[in-house]
Amino acid sequence: MNRILVVIPYLASAAQGNELRLAVSGWWKHFKEPHQIVIVGDCPDWLKGYKEFQYNGMNVGFFVDPEWDFDIKFIECPRINPVSGQYLPHLDMVHKFREVRKHFPDSKGFIYTCDDIYATADFTMDEILTPKHPEIGPYIKFGEKESSVADWWNDRIKTAELCCKEGIPARDWVCHLPVYYDWDKLFAIYDRYDCDHVSYIVENIYFGLEYGAMLSYPAKEFRDEVKSSNPSGIRPVGSVKWITNQNSGWSERLENILRQHYGKE
Repeated sequence: MNRILVVIPYLASAAQGNELRLAVSGWWKHFKEPHQIVIVGDCPDWLKGYKEFQYNGMNVGFFVDPEWDFDIKFIECPRINPVSGQYLPHLDMVHKFREVRKHFPDSKGFIYTCDDIYATADFTMDEILTPKHPEIGPYIKFGEKESSVADWWNDRIKTAELCCKEGIPARDWVCHLPVYYDWDKLFAIYDRYDCDHVSYIVENIYFGLEYGAMLSYPAKEFRDEVKSSNPSGIRPVGSVKWITNQNSGWSERLENILRQHYGKE
């Protein structure tokens, strides 16, 4: 049986705690579809004992932890060098996804998720594929937080301008939740808009083409996002599908809440 790829990019220097391991625990506990976890980027300390094996002529990390009943594949892929005037994380994401594709040429698509997205209730592909918009609303208002700085907000406006030019609805689809990409559709966007060298929020282009102006649902129906070191504002764990945290929202208290839910205490 083919397993769905679940790809998690990992940048060790950005980690604040055990986010990645807890995120993986969430997939193991709650995703009710056959799947394969793929970590691409830096190797976390707890994966340092992985074994290398050959897959399509390339070395791939292979790791099995006794607390989980599935293997984790690791693909080493250091962060690319900065490009003047472009937002580095967006360019690096293109680089990492292209690298993953080399190792899984027969897969049709993959789920992209992050190390700070934690599943807290059972879910299937239906929840992944449901169109969602973030709290700031589905449509982009031009001029908001626009600047000359190469950052996420600047790329948001740049991407919206591209969408308008191409006749794609200028919508926000970035919800800090897992999403599914078809490889061919994604790479067609990369190639058409030179995403290896020009940074865009590709998610907004992809789902603008995929969903257009169709109805979407507020992301808050699916997750609680922790924004401070005090996670007391979240709903009871398990009442929504995911808990996520912003950089400012990571704390030992949040880790303990998640560890308890995953049965790691």
